[in-house]
Amino acid sequence: MKSAPDYLFEKERLDSLSALNILDTLPESDYDAITALAAQICGTPISLICMVDKERIWFKSKNGINATQIPKEAAFCAYAILQKEAFIVEDMTLDDRFFDTPLVTGTAHFRFYVGVPLMSPDNFPIGTLCIIDTKARSITVDQIKSLHALSAQITRLLELKIKIMQLMTHENQLRLLEQQINESARLSTLGEMTAGIAHEINNPLTIIQCKSKILKRKCEDGTFDLKTNAKDFDIINTTVDRIVKIVKGLKTYSRNSENDPFKPANLKSLIDETLSLCVEHYKFEDISVSVNCCPTLEIDCRSSQISQVLMNLISNSHDAIESLEEKWIKINVIEERSVIRVLVSDSGKGIPTEIVHKMTLPFFTTKELGKGTGLGLSISKGILESHGGYLIYDSGKANTTFALTFPKKRAA
Repeated sequence: MKSAPDYLFEKERLDSLSALNILDTLPESDYDAITALAAQICGTPISLICMVDKERIWFKSKNGINATQIPKEAAFCAYAILQKEAFIVEDMTLDDRFFDTPLVTGTAHFRFYVGVPLMSPDNFPIGTLCIIDTKARSITVDQIKSLHALSAQITRLLELKIKIMQLMTHENQLRLLEQQINESARLSTLGEMTAGIAHEINNPLTIIQCKSKILKRKCEDGTFDLKTNAKDFDIINTTVDRIVKIVKGLKTYSRNSENDPFKPANLKSLIDETLSLCVEHYKFEDISVSVNCCPTLEIDCRSSQISQVLMNLISNSHDAIESLEEKWIKINVIEERSVIRVLVSDSGKGIPTEIVHKMTLPFFTTKELGKGTGLGLSISKGILESHGGYLIYDSGKANTTFALTFPKKRAA
C-alpha cells in the first residue's frame, strides 16, 4: 500500500483537531445516529466517523466493526482528507494504492470505500465520514449528497461542542468573579465594622485590666479576701467568655465558606455570634438589639454565609436608623410547618417603593460615597437562593422588615 502524503497544512490541521478535545472520548448517541443513518442510506455493512490523527485513524463512531483505531499508513481516510469532494474507491483490488493492504487481502476483505471529508469549525479536514463494503460496487449521486449533508451535520455538532466548552469556561470565569465580588463585599462590610469591633473587644479588655489591677493591689497590701473578691473573678471569667464569643463571631463571619458543605447549625447561636461583633457598639449609640429565637432550632446551612446575610441586614438597619430618635433592631425567628422565617426589623418606617424595586440590583445603593458597596442585598439574595430559600422585603409591616425564609429540609 502506498501511504498518503501529508495534508498541505498538516500542523495547522492537527492543531485544529487537538483543539476540539474529541480524541479518545466516549461514544455519543448523536454521532452514532449519523453513522447508522449513513449505512442505511448507502446500504453498506460498515460506516465510520474517523478522526485522522498524526499516526492513527481513531473512530469517534463505528457501525459494523469492533476496532477503535487503525494505523494511519494502513487507512484510506488519509487520502480522503486531501480532497474536498467524496473520495470513492469502487474496487480496492483494482487500485494500485490499496490492492495489497491487509484490510483488502486479510480477513476484513474490504472492497468498496467512500469517504467524505469532515471539516473542523475552522475549516480544516480533521477526518471523514466513510462507508465500507466487502464487495465491489458503486454509489449514486443522491447517496453522495446525503453523505455530504451528514458530514456537515457532524461539523455542526463539533461547533456546538466548542460553544459548550466556551460557555463552560465563561461560566467558570463568571463564578470566580462572583466569588471575588462576594468576598470583596464581605470584607468591605468587615472593614466598615472595624471601629465597632475594636470597641467590642477594648471594653471587656478594659474591664479585665481594671479588675486584675484591683486584685493585685489588694494582694500586695493584704486586703484581699477570697469571699469578698470572688465576684471579681466571676466578672473576669464572664468578660473573657464575651471576648471568646466576639472572636468566634468574627471567625464565623470572616471565613469564606463558598465551597463548604451544608451542615446543621444552631440558629440562635449563629445569630448571637453575628451580633457579638456589633451589639455593644450599638448600645453605645443607644440602639437596642433584641433576639427572639428558640434556642434549639437548627437550619442546614453554610454558617458564615448566613452570618454574612444577617450582618448585612443589621448593618443596613444601623445606617438607616442611626439618626432617628427611636432606635431599635429586632430579630424574630418563626418556625412554621415547612419553613423557618427570620424577620429582621428596625425602627425605620419602611422603604420607598421606587427604591424597593432597585435595591437587590448589584451596585445599587442609597448610601453616601465610601459607605457600602451596593452589593449586600444582591449577594444576600443569591445566598438565600443557594440555600433553597429566599429573601424579601415585607412591605406589609409598619416598620422596615426583611424576611429570610429557609426550608426545614433543604433539597439536595
